Amino acid sequence: MNTNDKSQIAELAVAADLAKRGYTVSIPMGVTSYDLIVDRGGEKLEKVQVKYTTEKDGCLDISLERTSYRREQTISNQYTEDDFDWLAAYSAPNGTVCYIPVDEVAGMRALRLRIEPPMRNYSKINLAESYVHI
Repeated sequence: MNTNDKSQIAELAVAADLAKRGYTVSIPMGVTSYDLIVDRGGEKLEKVQVKYTTEKDGCLDISLERTSYRREQTISNQYTEDDFDWLAAYSAPNGTVCYIPVDEVAGMRALRLRIEPPMRNYSKINLAESYVHI
């Protein structure tokens, strides 16, 4: 399965998850820094960036770099708080979607979410279960 296939699967899975929660989901036209638009009945529409991830060693590793290509050159940038409102990470093995606010990922290159709590009590652990509600 290639990157485009994974992206489409993740976008459809997140759109279905949001629809099951009773929200209206739209797909933007053209090139944008987000993949979906969600209307949760608030004052404004929210932009959602979708990522496909798989489980490895009890964690979900989410790449937060966006890549663009110009004149045979690859350019990587991190997301900013203006790019989207929510990052939705779709976990392919178990079908879980984690929703992370942009202010928690802006400027980062990657994020790791633990699926199960660690054996020791660490203060800086991000548990996936903390991010299943939007």
